[in-house]
Amino acid sequence: MIPWLKRYVKKLGKVVVIPNAIAFDRFSFNENESWRIGSQLHIEESPIILYVGRLSPAKGVDLLVDAFSEVKMKVSDAKLILIGYMQYSSFIETLKEKVKSLGLG
Repeated sequence: MIPWLKRYVKKLGKVVVIPNAIAFDRFSFNENESWRIGSQLHIEESPIILYVGRLSPAKGVDLLVDAFSEVKMKVSDAKLILIGYMQYSSFIETLKEKVKSLGLG
């Protein structure tokens, strides 16, 4: 095993637990900051679906947009926020067209 990884891995019998790569202790919730950002984005009271990850066909983001159109029919003030690296510009254009054709943006 890689030496630096040893300090993070816990062995529990036959099971090896490798923790999430995100150091959650470095991030904390700040209600004031949350409201400030929500206000800037005009989403203070809206239900939000947040996707954070690579924006590529392999991740199924297009399916998420399709699913969100169903959510939007039932929860009119819902918001979908996509955050991530745009790997393929053609895919991003396809996503934009899908959003527009579904009346989401």
